[in-house]
Amino acid sequence: MFASYVFLVTIFTVNLDIFFNNYEKILLPIFALLTLCLGVRMDYLSHDYGKTFDMQIQYSQYQNTITRDNQYFLQYRNDKYIWLTAPIQNDNNFSELYVKNKDRNMIPINYYDWTDAMHKLKSKKFKTHDDYMRAFDKQILKKVKLIQAKDNK
Repeated sequence: MFASYVFLVTIFTVNLDIFFNNYEKILLPIFALLTLCLGVRMDYLSHDYGKTFDMQIQYSQYQNTITRDNQYFLQYRNDKYIWLTAPIQNDNNFSELYVKNKDRNMIPINYYDWTDAMHKLKSKKFKTHDDYMRAFDKQILKKVKLIQAKDNK
Protein backbone atom coordinates (compact mmCIF):
# COMPACT_ATOMS: atom_id res chain seq x y z
CA MET A 1 0.00 0.00 0.00
CA PHE A 2 2.87 2.33 0.84
CA ALA A 3 4.40 1.73 -2.61
CA SER A 4 1.16 2.79 -4.31
CA TYR A 5 1.16 6.05 -2.37
CA VAL A 6 4.82 6.69 -3.21
CA PHE A 7 4.02 5.99 -6.87
CA LEU A 8 1.11 8.47 -6.75
CA VAL A 9 3.30 11.17 -5.18
CA THR A 10 6.02 10.47 -7.74
CA ILE A 11 3.60 10.91 -10.66
CA PHE A 12 2.32 14.12 -9.09
CA THR A 13 5.88 15.41 -8.58
CA VAL A 14 7.05 14.54 -12.09
CA ASN A 15 4.05 16.29 -13.64
CA LEU A 16 4.64 19.42 -11.58
CA ASP A 17 8.32 19.41 -12.53
CA ILE A 18 7.62 21.20 -15.81
CA PHE A 19 6.24 24.23 -13.94
CA PHE A 20 9.27 24.71 -11.70
CA ASN A 21 12.82 25.64 -12.63
CA ASN A 22 14.29 24.72 -9.26
CA TYR A 23 13.06 21.14 -9.00
CA GLU A 24 15.75 20.08 -6.55
CA LYS A 25 15.10 23.00 -4.22
CA ILE A 26 11.29 22.92 -4.18
CA LEU A 27 9.73 19.65 -5.28
CA LEU A 28 12.31 17.22 -3.95
CA PRO A 29 11.89 18.33 -0.30
CA ILE A 30 8.10 18.36 -0.71
CA PHE A 31 8.24 14.87 -2.21
CA ALA A 32 10.47 13.64 0.62
CA LEU A 33 8.14 15.15 3.25
CA LEU A 34 5.02 13.63 1.66
CA THR A 35 6.71 10.25 1.41
CA LEU A 36 7.78 10.42 5.06
CA CYS A 37 4.27 11.37 6.21
CA LEU A 38 2.70 8.57 4.19
CA GLY A 39 5.26 6.11 5.49
CA VAL A 40 4.54 7.02 9.12
CA ARG A 41 0.78 6.73 8.50
CA MET A 42 1.09 3.34 6.80
CA ASP A 43 3.42 2.11 9.54
CA TYR A 44 0.88 3.11 12.20
CA LEU A 45 -1.97 1.38 10.32
CA SER A 46 -0.02 -1.81 9.68
CA HIS A 47 1.14 -1.97 13.32
CA ASP A 48 -2.46 -1.66 14.50
CA TYR A 49 -3.66 -4.36 12.07
CA GLY A 50 -0.84 -6.68 13.07
CA LYS A 51 -1.48 -6.17 16.79
CA THR A 52 -5.20 -6.89 16.31
CA PHE A 53 -4.54 -10.00 14.21
CA ASP A 54 -1.99 -11.38 16.68
CA MET A 55 -4.38 -10.81 19.59
CA GLN A 56 -7.21 -12.42 17.62
CA ILE A 57 -5.08 -15.54 17.03
CA GLN A 58 -4.10 -15.77 20.70
CA TYR A 59 -7.68 -15.28 21.87
CA SER A 60 -9.05 -17.85 19.41
CA GLN A 61 -6.45 -20.38 20.50
CA TYR A 62 -7.41 -19.76 24.12
CA GLN A 63 -11.11 -20.20 23.30
CA ASN A 64 -10.27 -23.53 21.67
CA THR A 65 -9.22 -24.81 25.10
CA ILE A 66 -12.49 -23.98 26.88
CA THR A 67 -16.03 -25.28 26.50
CA ARG A 68 -18.73 -22.78 25.61
CA ASP A 69 -21.41 -22.11 23.02
CA ASN A 70 -19.95 -18.85 21.67
CA GLN A 71 -16.72 -17.96 19.91
CA TYR A 72 -15.77 -14.29 20.20
CA PHE A 73 -13.86 -12.51 17.45
CA LEU A 74 -11.91 -9.30 17.93
CA GLN A 75 -12.70 -6.72 15.28
CA TYR A 76 -10.30 -4.33 13.57
CA ARG A 77 -10.48 -0.62 14.32
CA ASN A 78 -10.93 0.27 10.69
CA ASP A 79 -10.95 -2.33 7.96
CA LYS A 80 -11.12 -0.05 4.93
CA TYR A 81 -7.35 -0.23 4.33
CA ILE A 82 -7.06 -4.01 4.31
CA TRP A 83 -8.37 -6.58 1.92
CA LEU A 84 -10.99 -8.50 3.84
CA THR A 85 -13.08 -11.01 1.95
CA ALA A 86 -15.43 -11.17 4.93
CA PRO A 87 -15.54 -10.00 8.54
CA ILE A 88 -13.19 -12.01 10.72
CA GLN A 89 -16.02 -14.03 12.27
CA ASN A 90 -17.10 -15.18 8.77
CA ASP A 91 -13.62 -15.65 7.33
CA ASN A 92 -13.25 -19.30 6.35
CA ASN A 93 -9.45 -19.07 6.13
CA PHE A 94 -9.16 -17.76 9.68
CA SER A 95 -11.67 -20.32 10.96
CA GLU A 96 -9.87 -23.17 9.25
CA LEU A 97 -6.57 -22.24 10.88
CA TYR A 98 -7.54 -20.95 14.32
CA VAL A 99 -11.06 -22.07 15.28
CA LYS A 100 -11.39 -25.61 16.61
CA ASN A 101 -15.17 -25.79 17.12
CA LYS A 102 -16.93 -24.28 14.12
CA ASP A 103 -20.41 -25.07 15.49
CA ARG A 104 -20.23 -22.23 18.00
CA ASN A 105 -22.05 -18.93 17.58
CA MET A 106 -19.62 -16.50 15.97
CA ILE A 107 -19.86 -13.18 17.83
CA PRO A 108 -17.82 -10.09 16.90
CA ILE A 109 -16.41 -7.86 19.64
CA ASN A 110 -16.03 -4.18 18.79
CA TYR A 111 -12.46 -2.87 18.65
CA TYR A 112 -13.02 -0.29 21.38
CA ASP A 113 -14.61 -2.87 23.69
CA TRP A 114 -11.79 -5.41 23.47
CA THR A 115 -9.04 -2.79 23.67
CA ASP A 116 -10.74 -1.37 26.77
CA ALA A 117 -10.69 -4.86 28.26
CA MET A 118 -7.00 -5.14 27.38
CA HIS A 119 -6.19 -1.74 28.94
CA LYS A 120 -7.86 -2.78 32.20
CA LEU A 121 -5.39 -5.67 32.43
CA LYS A 122 -2.32 -3.66 31.46
CA SER A 123 -1.21 -2.78 34.99
CA LYS A 124 -1.76 -6.29 36.38
CA LYS A 125 0.91 -8.99 36.50
CA PHE A 126 0.17 -12.53 35.37
CA LYS A 127 2.23 -15.66 35.95
CA THR A 128 1.48 -17.23 32.58
CA HIS A 129 0.00 -16.25 29.26
CA ASP A 130 -2.97 -18.52 29.99
CA ASP A 131 -3.70 -16.53 33.15
CA TYR A 132 -3.66 -13.34 31.09
CA MET A 133 -5.98 -14.83 28.46
CA ARG A 134 -8.34 -16.09 31.18
CA ALA A 135 -8.53 -12.59 32.69
CA PHE A 136 -8.97 -11.08 29.22
CA ASP A 137 -11.80 -13.52 28.52
CA LYS A 138 -13.53 -12.52 31.78
CA GLN A 139 -13.33 -8.88 30.71
CA ILE A 140 -14.78 -9.73 27.29
CA LEU A 141 -17.65 -11.65 28.89
CA LYS A 142 -18.39 -8.63 31.12
CA LYS A 143 -18.49 -6.43 28.02
CA VAL A 144 -20.82 -8.88 26.26
CA LYS A 145 -23.20 -8.90 29.26
CA LEU A 146 -23.24 -5.10 29.33
CA ILE A 147 -23.97 -4.94 25.60
CA GLN A 148 -26.73 -7.54 25.88
CA ALA A 149 -28.30 -5.70 28.83
CA LYS A 150 -28.20 -2.44 26.86
CA ASP A 151 -29.76 -4.12 23.80
CA ASN A 152 -32.55 -5.67 25.89
CA LYS A 153 -33.73 -2.31 27.26
